[in-house]
Amino acid sequence: PHSTIDIMIKWMTVFWTTLLLLTSFAYGQTVRLVKDITPGPGSTFASSFVPEDDGIVLGLGENILFIVQGSDGQYALWTSNGEEAGTYIVHQLANNVVFRDFVKGDNGYVYYSIDANAESLLYALSTTTMDTLQIHTNQVGINFLAFLNGSLYFESNKALMKVDPDTKMSELVYQFGSFRGLRDIGILNDELILIGGESNGTELYRSDGTTSGTKAYYSLNNGSEFSGDYYMTEAEGKLFFFYNKPSEPYILHVTDGTTSGTLPLMDLERITFTDLEKTRSIFSWNGKLFFRGRAPGNGGNQDELYVSDGTVAGTFKISINDEWSKPAYFTPYNGELYFKADDLGFIFNVYKTDGTQNGTVRAIDAFNLGSGLSFGGDFMVEHQDSLYFYGYRSQVGEELWVSGGQTANTRCIDIIPGQDDAVPTQMTSTDKYLFLICRTPDYGKELFVVETGPVSTDDFVAEGMNVYPNPFTDFLMVEQKDAHEFVTLEIFDVHGQLRTTATLQEGAVSLSELPPGAYVVRMRKGGKVLSRRLIKI
Repeated sequence: PHSTIDIMIKWMTVFWTTLLLLTSFAYGQTVRLVKDITPGPGSTFASSFVPEDDGIVLGLGENILFIVQGSDGQYALWTSNGEEAGTYIVHQLANNVVFRDFVKGDNGYVYYSIDANAESLLYALSTTTMDTLQIHTNQVGINFLAFLNGSLYFESNKALMKVDPDTKMSELVYQFGSFRGLRDIGILNDELILIGGESNGTELYRSDGTTSGTKAYYSLNNGSEFSGDYYMTEAEGKLFFFYNKPSEPYILHVTDGTTSGTLPLMDLERITFTDLEKTRSIFSWNGKLFFRGRAPGNGGNQDELYVSDGTVAGTFKISINDEWSKPAYFTPYNGELYFKADDLGFIFNVYKTDGTQNGTVRAIDAFNLGSGLSFGGDFMVEHQDSLYFYGYRSQVGEELWVSGGQTANTRCIDIIPGQDDAVPTQMTSTDKYLFLICRTPDYGKELFVVETGPVSTDDFVAEGMNVYPNPFTDFLMVEQKDAHEFVTLEIFDVHGQLRTTATLQEGAVSLSELPPGAYVVRMRKGGKVLSRRLIKI
């Protein structure tokens, strides 16, 4: 009787413990390695927090493109659909050759340039076959890739060039002056907006993609200048950009494509202190421009949130931390704009804004999520109705966090249980998975995915498969209707960590090495993935 009571107490303890632990599986989330590109604990990706030359480039439906620098120093462009067999090289570069700009067209191609030893090359990559095709070469450079109305536009030899969508051949649209050249390309209302010049200074141009349809309409500067970092950003019929003359302030401008509709909005410090696009610190939302800016005369790191509706009166600073908030990673979610901000000095919280001072508030409070200074918000992205981002708490280290937009529904996905650091970066949402780069002791810094979806017994029954008993002790039994077919069994713990795998037709799987607790079993068969919660006692 005593032993029976002990067993019952043990079972009930495990039951209630695992019931609590299973709340962390509210969304059926697991984090798994995609492919160990550098086998063992060695890292494929750079150790820097914001990588410069490697990492995820962009998402393509269910796939991503990413760059890897090999141990030999050579770069390669890879693709992945989230499965090991679907992760492979699509373009291998030679020594001293690097990838540059990438832009996704709506014609089934991704365009990108590479810088070789003595020339620049432009490529088109088919998103269906992943084949690559060289379409332009130039000894000087290829810059400012922009896709509009089925065609790719870019700068080469101080000229506006166009790629024919059918022949994939490049053609000259407009030749700018030898000194002024073409400085940047934006898109507004199905037209190109260009910053460039011939012999009469620097001007704004409108272009319909033809030589005769490319005309200057607004003078920015009649004298010499070397302005840069224009950050041309469209917001519902308005195009914002930055420009400055020598020894003059860095000025935010707006244009609607007409002379009368182009005007300066606000003086700022030059903002080369950060790559606004890489850290998503300049963003168009609800017809307004949101950006990280610096007031004239402010020193280093004194950066705040600014917003503009395209009028002087509607262009202003939103104060969060007396010039020090450094907003980044703007992400629309549930009708509001979320972002990372430092509101107390080295404590980063997740904020949200409606574009007003009073409507800019802390959305997630780090002090209610454990101890530590810097909380998080880096690489924030919306994926399948949840926010994901990097965060730090001393109890769990640097890990992945998921939130419904409030402190109460924010939790850690502890990829490496305990205080060790997974340091998740470059979160990229696709139609199927959330891709990210993180580090584990077994694999180093590699490509991972977060899988979300239902965890249901009904799915197993419908497919003629079953795993039992539940709860289990040391063994799981696998049964399936088509016993001659192999299935792959994967067991994840409550932190989303893959604990063991097995490939079999049916029969017993030993799990004696697993401690008591809650798990998710995932079975892969014939392209289908089924999941179910299990408890070990």
